[in-house]
Amino acid sequence: MDSSGHIFQQEYLCIFSQAQIEVKTMADAPPPLIVRYSSRPGKPGGVSIDVSRDRQDILSNYPFGNPFRGFTLAMEADFKKRKESLEADVQAELDTEAAKYPALPASFTPEQWLERSTVVVTGLLNRKRPELDNELDVVQNSASLDKLQASYNTIILNDQINSLQERLNKLNAETDRRRAEAEAQRQAEADAKRKAEEAARLEAQQVTQQLGADFNAITTPTATKVQQRVKAVDASLSQVSTQVSGAVASATQAVQVKTAQAQQQANSQISSSQNLISAAFRNQIALAAQASGEAQVTAFNTKVKQIVNEATAFSTARKQALAQFAANAAAEVETEVNRLTAQVKASPTKAASQAAQATLRQFTESTYAKVNTFALQTEAALQAKAKEVSAAVAEAQRAATNDLQKTADVVPGQIIQAANTLAMPATSTPLVSVAGFGSAAVETARLAASLTNAVNRLIQIAGSGPGAYVATFAVLSLYSDQAGKDSDKVPAGVRNALALEASALGLPGTADLQSVAKAGGTVDMPVRLTSAAQESPSGKSQIAAMLTNGATVPKGVPVRAATLNTATGRYEVTVPAKSTVPNTPPLILTWTPATPPGSQNPSSTTPVVPQPAPVYEGATITPVQAEPESYPGVPLDLDDLIVIFPAGSDVPPLYLVFSKPPVKPLEVDIYGNFAGRPRDGNHLDHMPAQGALATSLRAIYPDIPYGEIRKLMKKGGSVAIPARVHQRFSETYGGRNTKEKQQKDASDLRAAVDSNFDAVKKGLLEEGFSEDDIERARAELHMVNKEQGWY
Repeated sequence: MDSSGHIFQQEYLCIFSQAQIEVKTMADAPPPLIVRYSSRPGKPGGVSIDVSRDRQDILSNYPFGNPFRGFTLAMEADFKKRKESLEADVQAELDTEAAKYPALPASFTPEQWLERSTVVVTGLLNRKRPELDNELDVVQNSASLDKLQASYNTIILNDQINSLQERLNKLNAETDRRRAEAEAQRQAEADAKRKAEEAARLEAQQVTQQLGADFNAITTPTATKVQQRVKAVDASLSQVSTQVSGAVASATQAVQVKTAQAQQQANSQISSSQNLISAAFRNQIALAAQASGEAQVTAFNTKVKQIVNEATAFSTARKQALAQFAANAAAEVETEVNRLTAQVKASPTKAASQAAQATLRQFTESTYAKVNTFALQTEAALQAKAKEVSAAVAEAQRAATNDLQKTADVVPGQIIQAANTLAMPATSTPLVSVAGFGSAAVETARLAASLTNAVNRLIQIAGSGPGAYVATFAVLSLYSDQAGKDSDKVPAGVRNALALEASALGLPGTADLQSVAKAGGTVDMPVRLTSAAQESPSGKSQIAAMLTNGATVPKGVPVRAATLNTATGRYEVTVPAKSTVPNTPPLILTWTPATPPGSQNPSSTTPVVPQPAPVYEGATITPVQAEPESYPGVPLDLDDLIVIFPAGSDVPPLYLVFSKPPVKPLEVDIYGNFAGRPRDGNHLDHMPAQGALATSLRAIYPDIPYGEIRKLMKKGGSVAIPARVHQRFSETYGGRNTKEKQQKDASDLRAAVDSNFDAVKKGLLEEGFSEDDIERARAELHMVNKEQGWY
């Protein structure tokens, strides 16, 4: 049957036999058939069809020309025609029958066609069988033409049924074949499926059993590489630690060597200062240098320890971070293994296993690459840290060695500072303090009596007329033969001061000393003291009193406030050098309290306990009978000070009078400014000589009084030179300054200065003075003389 529903006769000719049919060929007359139906369903007995007999009976009974005879022949012809077109007619009926059913889909299957064709053939066959029974009934119950026609119909129907049955058989056979084939295919597929399932099961079993080993073969080498990489970082860390330890050991040794060198340098400098400061001061400086050195070493060790601890913490943190990173990587690999294992077990095939292994291999390689990158970063960080630590240790070493060197380098400054430090106990008792050596108590009663007597004498003289007078009331000696043999001997020219209560000199009780000190001002005093070195080389100083008048004797005494130095536990005041004495270091005044401030009410900070002020045993001050003397009418260059102390110190305001600083070689000034200053082995060489100045003044001012000449000569330029140079080389020393020399020099004072200076220059060079320093002094002499108007 094609898509339009036609059944192809050439493909399927079906013969259906419901009863046993006997067919005999008749030779005598067409159709030569005798058909006997031996039995039929529901109709017992047989039916015989003998077409030839029936035909012959009719022909015999009816002559030619009889209509029955014509009918018979016509029936026979029709039968033959129908016989010839039987298959075509059957096919046509099948097509008609098929048209009753819905058309097949455009893409029908053979099974659909077979099923439809079987239904169509069966339907037509089922319709033909009743027709056959009807025709047999006619054959059995009729005669003559009706019987003959029924016989022909029976034969045709029987042939049609046989054709349809043959077709149906073929359809059924094809259906059975296809079903058998389908069953065989199904069975084959089932067998194949079973075999495939068995193969899959075996494959799954093998894959599952082998999966762990396969995964381990991938992960184990990577885990080993990770462990080796971590160990390599550990080795690098060990190298870094060794490197750092070496740097620390080297730096520590260098600092130890520098400590010894600095201490040796400091001790050498301190030992060489025995003529400048006392043993007590030297010991203080030595202890301070030692403590400073130890502090530097401690600071270095602390710094290095901090550096090493930080480096160790850094290295440990990096190591732990790497270990944690590696552990996380291992956990990630394990998680991936579990995921891939579950994935493969869900589909346990070799392909899935191989794909999982490829994925795991890529994952582990990626993971190792990450670990390796992190390890490289860790190694780089450790190397950078090692360099940083080495640099930090080197910097700590450099800083320590620099500070240690500074500890030694500051010793000369400390010696100079100590040599200019007046150290005293914090007391109101009068005392003498010697710079660099300490203080000595004085006999208070005798000194007070002598001072009172001098002031009274000055008051008496001041009441009798104008003028400025001074009254020496004590003589200070800085070395006593009665002092112990181990006592320090003060070198000539050392600074000193007499300290006593300011009230002893008439300090006004109403003075606001705090405000004055804060403003850096002065307070008026009725009496002031001065300390002047004696001209003779006795090394003694005369301490004199004078009444202030506001003109030649200024009233204003500077007031300064002592402050507590918390580092030393002492009260301190720094007194700058006077502008009239250049290149002179400031004086440092210190007072050591018997009880450190703050010890009565201790807080969380323990107050510093200062070392006692050094005691100098060689100083003696001897009161003398005051004999007031007139003072030239020029303002006095006084050097005194009032010091006030913080509340609670129990120290009243103190008045201090200072000795003048010693003269320095090649120091230049007017002669009058050198008055009262220790010469310290130097002579003052007048340039021009005083005789030349006096001669020049008389030539210009013939009527000038001698007293005025003496006053003006003090304004002539002078230079301090060693006494032996002055004595050997000066043009004007002793008898060398003849009248002729004085006349010549007076005629050209500038040329006289150059001539006088050239004469001593040779000796100065022999003494070791440099050309620059010598010529600098010459230039200063010219400048001073020009400022004073001499030329």
